[in-house]
Formats: sequence, C-alpha cells, structure tokens
Amino acid sequence: REVRRLAPITVCAEQQIYEVMLMFKRGCKHPIIIEKDGQKLSQLDENEVLHAYFTDKRTTSSMEDLLLVY
Repeated sequence: REVRRLAPITVCAEQQIYEVMLMFKRGCKHPIIIEKDGQKLSQLDENEVLHAYFTDKRTTSSMEDLLLVY
C-alpha cells in the first residue's frame, strides 16, 4: 500500500485511542502529536496506536496512557 502524504494529527492527551483512529485517512501517514494544556507532551507513530488497539487490546486507553507504554 502506497503512502501519498504526511497528515499530522494533533490530539489531547485525554482522548481515547478509538477517537484518534477515527481521524485516520486512507493513503496518509499520521504522526500523532499529543498535547496537554496546550503544550506538546510527545509524538507517536500511527503504527504504535494501531498496535496498542489491535494487538494489546487497549481499546479504552487514552493517548496519555499510551505514553507510559510506548
């Protein structure tokens, strides 16, 4: 599958993984920028989010929870 462009997604630390996945677009690579109180906490790759959701079954985790794991 070909990736045509980068499409960064900025999310709040409190948002749940599935909410972030709803923002994904086909054919785009998504660096995910996690913010809390208007400040950047960290950045994750979309593959880390997909792995957490589908492999680790972290279906109700927040993005902030993922920072502790990844």
